[in-house]
Amino acid sequence: MSVLLEILGRGLAEDLRAILYPLYGGGAMSSVQALKSQLYEQGGPELELQIGLAHWREGQLDDARQWLATLCYRQGTARAALAAMAALSEERGNLREAAEYLDTLAGIAPDVAGVQFAQGLTAEQLDQPEQAAGHFARAIEIDEGHISAHKRLAAVQLRLGKPREALATYEALRAIAAGDTHLRTSTGCLQFHCGDYRDAAESFEVVIALEPENWAADNEAVTELVQRGQVREAIAVAEAMLEDQGPFADLHLQVANLYSLVGDDEPALSQYNEALSICPDYLEALIKLATHHLLFDRWEDSAEAFGRAALCSERLLVNYIGMGVSQAAANDIQVAARTLDLASAVDPNSTLLLTQMIRLHRRLAQAAAFGEPSAGMIVPGEPLERALEPELRCHMERVARQPLRPEGHFLLGVLLRSLGHPRQAASEFVRTARLHPTHVPALIKLGLVLKELEHDRLSARIFHSLFSVPGEQIEAHYRLAVTSTQHGQVDELARRMAARSEEKDLADIRADLALSLQHMGLMDRGASTWRALRETHRV
Repeated sequence: MSVLLEILGRGLAEDLRAILYPLYGGGAMSSVQALKSQLYEQGGPELELQIGLAHWREGQLDDARQWLATLCYRQGTARAALAAMAALSEERGNLREAAEYLDTLAGIAPDVAGVQFAQGLTAEQLDQPEQAAGHFARAIEIDEGHISAHKRLAAVQLRLGKPREALATYEALRAIAAGDTHLRTSTGCLQFHCGDYRDAAESFEVVIALEPENWAADNEAVTELVQRGQVREAIAVAEAMLEDQGPFADLHLQVANLYSLVGDDEPALSQYNEALSICPDYLEALIKLATHHLLFDRWEDSAEAFGRAALCSERLLVNYIGMGVSQAAANDIQVAARTLDLASAVDPNSTLLLTQMIRLHRRLAQAAAFGEPSAGMIVPGEPLERALEPELRCHMERVARQPLRPEGHFLLGVLLRSLGHPRQAASEFVRTARLHPTHVPALIKLGLVLKELEHDRLSARIFHSLFSVPGEQIEAHYRLAVTSTQHGQVDELARRMAARSEEKDLADIRADLALSLQHMGLMDRGASTWRALRETHRV
């Protein structure tokens, strides 16, 4: 999805139960029967609340509602019972009842940001965007650092056709989390949407400058020791640097690489994870981690790390293209051309990462069918054409069997691009975009291939479309984002899509829907990419 559409899904990951739990959680985790025995001996509203929650934990929702609703009726100011009833009503699908309990709760606890945020989410589910915006704004007024409230407020403002207000919300959010490059990319996209092209170009450029893909911790003493084969001594020097200089991601990466070089698995993994905990989008660390997993035949972990690396590379491409398109819109044509040339230089790395993920993907599928994968399944130094031949045949067969699946065409295009067939790759990316008009990775690859084939005007139009989203698409994706958070609605959406499709494979359709939701920010953009693709190939 485009960054603009992705904004519409941000902040929807939490449900009312998670938000309101601090108000009603805690207490005994005893069984219903044990709590009822205590109630008979001691009495008291606290035990009645715990009985209601115990029924809920055991899946007896009607009994839970009876106990909690009775408690709310008898003690109208019981915050814990009101919060629990609101969350339970939402889980049972009764959003209007949830909204009523939240209104009562807000009346007696007007300064709790979580309650206002919960009211906003419920109003969104009830298709009341103006009321939702008011609740999110009130949550921010109470707690300026409430990041999810900022994100939902911007999404609602964008849906209401108020991009300038959404931009102001993201600029305020960026001030709270200055180091978050995702927020800067989103801000740049909103600036472009509002016609502030020079500001947009600057925002995208700052993200590129902040990306740590080229970090390095060169140290002559370490390098010399490694060249002499004294890797253990090099590790001691590098760890001393880490202790002296502090926990920098590039230093952790250097130590991890040295441990990997001598085959010390656990210390290497620990150091790679330390580097990624400091900087989750550290491209070099992800690639090295994926390669290290391969050394120990952890194929699934390796595929996941390569998938995360591909996403980082894709995000870098989005920022290069965003900067170039913004520069062109501001009439800096020559500067824009140079920026898009840089994007073309970054693309082979992205394609290579995706290709490696595809190779591991097929080998895992083989392992699932025929037993554990062996180290011989990927041969170091094997010519690329020979190595990718089985993958190419496999994907061509899949596309022939399932021609309506956009992800199949996209992966086939990636393989063709890796094998040096740009025209055939472009055809597959075009097919992907026809089936999935906002499939950003396919549009990026299509634009870059067209640029390589010297179709510059058409390439520019493709790139511009990434940041110029029609209002009807915003409305449709907003509704998809909100609907997907309702209990059971994803499966219902999949069934509807299956009913309208010539391809009746519900599992495939669910996988495509999951990928769409993931691209909207409703799923983790790291590990879930590989898992979603893996599930697609299992069906």
